Amino acid sequence: MSTLHYIPSLHRPFNQQLKTARWVCEFVLNSKEKIKPSDFNIKFYIYLIKILNKEYTKTKLNEYNGLPSENGVFLAYEFIKNKNEEELIREIPLIIRDKNSSVKIYSTYKAASYFINLAKDKFKLLNHKNELNENSKALIKFKAPFFKLSLKEKEFFFARILEADFHFFISNCFFSKLQKKYKLKDVVVEQFDFLDKFYGIKHFNFTSSSLDNFNKVRSYWIKELNVLDVNGNIKKGYLNIISKNGFSPLFDELKEKFLTYEKENFNIRKKYIQRKNNFLKEYKAISYKNLSDLGFINLYEIKDQLKISSENYQLFLEEFYEKEKNNLNIFFNNTVNSIDRRKRFYVRKIPVINIKIK
Repeated sequence: MSTLHYIPSLHRPFNQQLKTARWVCEFVLNSKEKIKPSDFNIKFYIYLIKILNKEYTKTKLNEYNGLPSENGVFLAYEFIKNKNEEELIREIPLIIRDKNSSVKIYSTYKAASYFINLAKDKFKLLNHKNELNENSKALIKFKAPFFKLSLKEKEFFFARILEADFHFFISNCFFSKLQKKYKLKDVVVEQFDFLDKFYGIKHFNFTSSSLDNFNKVRSYWIKELNVLDVNGNIKKGYLNIISKNGFSPLFDELKEKFLTYEKENFNIRKKYIQRKNNFLKEYKAISYKNLSDLGFINLYEIKDQLKISSENYQLFLEEFYEKEKNNLNIFFNNTVNSIDRRKRFYVRKIPVINIKIK
């Protein structure tokens, strides 16, 4: 089996903003003296609050998406602006541990710690001594706006994501297209099932609540980097980066396994989606003509148009209700105006012959 590249955990929302990794590197570059490891987080936090307070006065963001809010930064800045660094290094840890403290800086400090984690642990832009390396030095040289990623930064972070998270990130791209193709609400469970079956990345390595959060971070990265085209395919420029960085063999292997998984697991789903669309199409066509029975349509009227056996129709109705009940308001009844001796269908073991959908 090939070497696996994946980040075992991501914190939503504080790992969404890739730009924050650059801020950590710039903090190291701008530090006039070597920072003790025990003071690194606090000193970066002070630096972060100061630069964000300055930038927020110039730029109003519509969404923060993992960045500390303007109000949170303002409150933290009010606390730190008249204190020297020595005082802050002494006081901030005490305030964070005190749940009853009137100084509300916990959330902004937490965000800063995750920004460091993203730069150092996830993307390896700092070594164990918190020193810059060739990658981080290259990142800092790119000219870019403070909040938005430049094209060079997008290419840079895409390469770092490949190194750290190739199997999860690229499979997320593939399954994102699959979600669109089959019109699914989400494909988180299927993606992790795929990674389990083909790469041995077990479900029990992750809590159920984390599965969705991890993928929301990756999905945000995909959107921010503009990785996919309108058809859901990885853009040529990013395919070139995959090739340039030596990931083509892993990419080809992952794509082949993904196509196998789709063929083995989604043909049945594809048939259901086609049948569902035909069912809804016939329901709407009949409902336009039939204004009686309080909007209910006889299930046999729809069945006659679908050319489906009673057995398969019964199975479809059960599946349709269970899968769509949270998306549509579906009502059944067994009321008829005249004698109808035809066999009833059953949904949740209740006999039905009419349906109304809102």
